[in-house]
Amino acid sequence: MNGLLIFLLLVSSHFDTISNCPPTVTLHKKSTLTLLIHPSLLIHPNPPLQRRGQEQRKEQDKEGDKKKRMDKEQSRGLNETDELITSNFLIKEVSNRRGGIYLRPLTYKLQIPDLEKNTPCKNSLSEIKTLVGHTSNINSISISPDNKYIASASNDSEIKIWDFRTGKNIKTIKDFKLNVNTITFSHDGKLLAGGGLEKNIKIWSTKNYSLLKTIEAHNNSVTSLSFSPDDHSLASGSDDNLIKIWDIESGEKLKVLDGNFFYVTSVAFSPDGNLLAGASHSNDIYLWDLKNNNNPIILSGHSDGIQSITFSTDGKLLASASDDHTIKIWNVKTHKEIKTLIGHTTNINTIAFSHDNLFLASGSGFQEKSIKLWNIKTGQNILSLQAHQSDINSLIFTTNDKYLITGSTDRTLKIFKINLSCEIKRYNIVYN
Repeated sequence: MNGLLIFLLLVSSHFDTISNCPPTVTLHKKSTLTLLIHPSLLIHPNPPLQRRGQEQRKEQDKEGDKKKRMDKEQSRGLNETDELITSNFLIKEVSNRRGGIYLRPLTYKLQIPDLEKNTPCKNSLSEIKTLVGHTSNINSISISPDNKYIASASNDSEIKIWDFRTGKNIKTIKDFKLNVNTITFSHDGKLLAGGGLEKNIKIWSTKNYSLLKTIEAHNNSVTSLSFSPDDHSLASGSDDNLIKIWDIESGEKLKVLDGNFFYVTSVAFSPDGNLLAGASHSNDIYLWDLKNNNNPIILSGHSDGIQSITFSTDGKLLASASDDHTIKIWNVKTHKEIKTLIGHTTNINTIAFSHDNLFLASGSGFQEKSIKLWNIKTGQNILSLQAHQSDINSLIFTTNDKYLITGSTDRTLKIFKINLSCEIKRYNIVYN
């Protein structure tokens, strides 16, 4: 692969539409760019980098010192004082901020190399913490929007709040007397909602985790909760085969959604709040347009019950995980199945999109007990790990996508650092 390949993508453009970019791009004065650089290309046998004042220093360097300096620069890659001499760019971001690295020349050709074919990936999950404290199955976990706190819900009837940085249990909520099946932070991080075998929903303030409200919600166990994007309403799914939507402030019931459900397992609001998806052991996904109050769209394709559904953060995709050992990715606009992810050998209990929508994580049960990471674009399983002693019931990415958190029937939570050799790294570049 010749030269250092650098990627700059227009902020307003999706990765799939890069090919529509013009053949050349001119960088104007005082333009700040964000470079996305494939890390495997940073260490290069002949790095196309030129240091400021290199010619002036050449005469001053002794031969030995010069060699040491060149070896160091060659292995180091890019930093703030490097000048870049290459021509393979895609524009990611332009602003009028100054400082950083200077680019030459002004005009760059666009090129999209196929990194997956040309560069092998070495991906891993590095376990950095195991959180121990629950005395029974962990059924559900959630992370606060600022990544500071993790909430976990367990069959021991307790909800525990953990400090993400230290891994310490800083609060235990004991307002339930029976199993807690589901837990979720609101999008603004001010509320925490939970539900379980007691059939009701409880809502706490995260300021001091005092109980604000109890909603007598269902006639059977509450299995899943989802806050609307504006945090004004809360959707709940239950073993009573119903999905209900509640007003957070008043606690009043806003809607009852009755599909052909057999024990609702998962509910999810779309990122714009216009859609609500629900799934159960009846194999189908129901998609309601809440804005137009139409009959639900039914997404069929799984051959066994569905355990988990989730929207991508841009709202374009919906993923579903099933007892048929597959994950399906659906186009939300067309309601068509895009691809099926095959690799698990047992039921899949939980899935989560990364916040950049490039990856999907999944966790399975029974004998497999594996965590898998999938490339959404290709559908390939790029990472697989057995880290728990029993079923993985819940997993989530941190909002910066650097960590993955899992909760298991083995009574532990684990925090993993995500290490992807094919991850694109970001550098701020400036032309003056």
